[in-house]
Amino acid sequence: MSSEISFDYPSAWFDFEELASLPILGSIEFHRECESTNNLALQEATTDSLPKLFITDCQTAGRGRG
Repeated sequence: MSSEISFDYPSAWFDFEELASLPILGSIEFHRECESTNNLALQEATTDSLPKLFITDCQTAGRGRG
């Protein structure tokens, strides 16, 4: 099973093909920059597109930005 990958800019930090091969993921959503991946996940938590992995190169307000 292969995950659906959506991204707004290619990243030099993540191997999306390798991540997509993980059987636990339904889809991967990558953003070059966002405020918080937790906020993105909370916004999508009510949809049927789970499990979904949210990744970013840069968080501007997230708790894990350090």
